[in-house]
Amino acid sequence: LVKTAIINVYLPQEQSASHSGGAPSEVLIVRVSERGFELGGVGSGILIPKNDAGLNYMELNRKLAGIKERYPDKEDVILLFDMEVPYDIVVKVMDVARETEDKRRPLFPLVSLGENR
Repeated sequence: LVKTAIINVYLPQEQSASHSGGAPSEVLIVRVSERGFELGGVGSGILIPKNDAGLNYMELNRKLAGIKERYPDKEDVILLFDMEVPYDIVVKVMDVARETEDKRRPLFPLVSLGENR
């Protein structure tokens, strides 16, 4: 027997941005950078710097929970990574964005992935 887990990911379509006239509607954007996590869209202006252990996943989860309280109907998040980011970091950020730290309530379950540019 093999047990598998599937995480739905929604890849952005380039043509949808050009047909809609440019900027997408206000969604949450989490950019993973050398500095840490940079939030945009409905989370604009939030920087979560790296700590001694590296990326601060717990603080990201707390900030996302706060954003969810302000925007309870939002379910979409766009995660942006550099091409050389290891797969385990991509999965960890996806998990942190999808539900609260205690796994008691969903945050942003509709995850889209993209590349930092």
